[in-house]
Amino acid sequence: MNPRYKNTMKTKHLFMTTCAALVTSAAVQAATSVTNWKTWNNDTTVSSGLNTDSPTFGNGTSNNADGLWYAGKFGSAVTLGIGDTLTVSAIINLTGGNHDTGDNDFRLGIFNDGGQFDANSGENWSAGYMLVPGTDLFQIRTNGAFISTATNAVDLNATKINNGLFRGNHVEDYVFSMSITRDSATTVDIVSSLTRNDSIYEKLYTENDRATSNFTFTAMGGSFGGNLNLDQGSYSNAQYEVTSVPEPSAAALLSFGGVALMMRRRK
Repeated sequence: MNPRYKNTMKTKHLFMTTCAALVTSAAVQAATSVTNWKTWNNDTTVSSGLNTDSPTFGNGTSNNADGLWYAGKFGSAVTLGIGDTLTVSAIINLTGGNHDTGDNDFRLGIFNDGGQFDANSGENWSAGYMLVPGTDLFQIRTNGAFISTATNAVDLNATKINNGLFRGNHVEDYVFSMSITRDSATTVDIVSSLTRNDSIYEKLYTENDRATSNFTFTAMGGSFGGNLNLDQGSYSNAQYEVTSVPEPSAAALLSFGGVALMMRRRK
């Protein structure tokens, strides 16, 4: 074999191996269903499917899901490294609730439950309005607020797009998604949306470089506020996923491999 060709093939093999390793590292964890759900604050609610990724809150009778807090715990805690992104998503249907301009107190978020989920102490965990100690909660509200928490709720004044009329009773499902990306040792970027196809309903919240001391998340969930007068809320395909971009050092190695390959070919 021509030595020049042999060296080129060795370099090409190294380059392709590096690429494969980087591609593999881009998917830290495949999408995982959320199947461990609990409810608090409404003893009259009749819920079902709490051990599946499609729980139903309320039995459809008048106001049966009204004022309910609920959460689904991840299979394992997610701690974000720099470059990691946690995304939660679900399809949601609401029945019997009010229609208005959006001030119905429907809230959705990602949490660090701090052990309160397993302690079965929803009130300490969510305090009715999801006010938890530390900066470990991000939630959207249908009234146009996007908040984090310390000792009380703080509107992050995120970039927002608000289109359409909120409907607490409808045929079309809502699609919920929230992604948190750790972009440095002290900050995260957050993008969250709640959309519905009919009547072009869209709530989109974007917050970049938000300082936080917490990068561990254990649950997703929300609340059906008392003003919503909800009969039933149904989830389907609730899941979370962690993805990652290559570390700068790995990206540099990839670039080096590409340059080396081109140099070999030129020789």
